[in-house]
Amino acid sequence: MKGIGGYFELELPFGNKKFLHSDGMLLNSGRNALKYILKSVGTVRKVWVPDYTCNSIRKSVEDLDISYDIYPVDQKLEPAYLPSLSDNEYIVINNYFGVKDGFIKKMIDLYQDRLIIDNTQAWFHNTSASLSFYSPRKYFGVPDGGVAYVNKNSIYSVDRDCSYERVEHLLKRLDGFTGEGYKDFKRLSSGFTDMPIKQMSNLTRRLLESIDYSVAKKIRCRNFAILHSALQNSNMLELPHPGSYECSMTYPYWTDSPGLRKYLIDNKIFVPVYWQDVLDNADSGEVARQLSESILALPTDQRYGEEEMNYIIKTIEGWMCR
Repeated sequence: MKGIGGYFELELPFGNKKFLHSDGMLLNSGRNALKYILKSVGTVRKVWVPDYTCNSIRKSVEDLDISYDIYPVDQKLEPAYLPSLSDNEYIVINNYFGVKDGFIKKMIDLYQDRLIIDNTQAWFHNTSASLSFYSPRKYFGVPDGGVAYVNKNSIYSVDRDCSYERVEHLLKRLDGFTGEGYKDFKRLSSGFTDMPIKQMSNLTRRLLESIDYSVAKKIRCRNFAILHSALQNSNMLELPHPGSYECSMTYPYWTDSPGLRKYLIDNKIFVPVYWQDVLDNADSGEVARQLSESILALPTDQRYGEEEMNYIIKTIEGWMCR
């Protein structure tokens, strides 16, 4: 019996406990979701990993004493070639920026149960019938969390995590202390590297249960459409038709204007680099380096609306007219 009475915990709405991806294995990070998959499928001899991705993918494989090979990604955010898999080999393919749903479907048909889908940038892509993993932190204000889908019965149990020490940056930003919160965010993000595999915390789960996913998706899709209408002619990235994917993480804008990223940041439009690791890895292909350096992940999330999207557009147009 839990204690009755006393002080209140954080007040959160009582949402639908069957929230998006609640049918997956709820874990404490996206990288641990990948580890969970690799530990659940049986013998894994080698994993193929794209050169355009975060080093946490490589490290997750290395931590399990599994070897990996690197394959290059092309300018369409797809494998430059499709590796032939031997017995007990798997391939990780990214659903980049949440816009590659259609391509992922083709890869499921090709690789079937040897494909591991990196959906950390594609929260709304439903691939519960395949090996896949998700990271809610990329889409929502939660301290941690990951979801793994496995299609085998050989599942092992893990202890439950706690998240109360990872919420400081969320609370600081909510109260307007964005700069101070960002320092905490960077510090906490580095701590995910060696975090053991655990079940998702009660706090993170309750936060995810309280989100209205239909509203978040609607806003994101609308914001994406506003940016795409204004920027598609100058975007060097060939984006799939909007109807071919559920909902993007950001608007990926590929430009050959090297000073634009700094200009946007100077104008308080914060665009991360996906991924700095790529620029440091000796085995990164030229295209992967170009993608990492040049794609600007413009914010389209549910915190913003038409006013913010128009500000982004006008800021980019102002730079182009300099």
